[in-house]
Amino acid sequence: MKIGKVCKLIVFLHIFVFFSGCSIFESTFGYNESQVISLNNPVEISRVFLCSESAAIELNRDNSWWSKKITFKNFELGVIETGYFSKSNIASIRFRITYQQIHQSLTLDLKATGPYYIDLGAKKALKSLQSKIVGCIST
Repeated sequence: MKIGKVCKLIVFLHIFVFFSGCSIFESTFGYNESQVISLNNPVEISRVFLCSESAAIELNRDNSWWSKKITFKNFELGVIETGYFSKSNIASIRFRITYQQIHQSLTLDLKATGPYYIDLGAKKALKSLQSKIVGCIST
């Protein structure tokens, strides 16, 4: 009787993994980083977006894992994304930047997951992104 339950459990797990695909693994093993940056001076949303686009291009030149493709931009929400940020199972370094004009702050969210869910250097990538964005906005 116990063997029958074990077999059912194994079959269930195979079916679950098959239908859930790799997305279940990205949330578990994905390399994600996030940071909030307070800005000292008021900044126009257009400047934030321009600096975000510029950072994506520059970072891609240094490391081809960076996605430079802007896949979502919404001025009303203050959100810009690269590399289909909200999708799972994509091997790249991609980001979402949210600008809260009321609080004069940026939230940088970054995913840095490579093939077979290896870390593409999420912590270092977030520092590089922050440096590019803050440097551009402050000039």
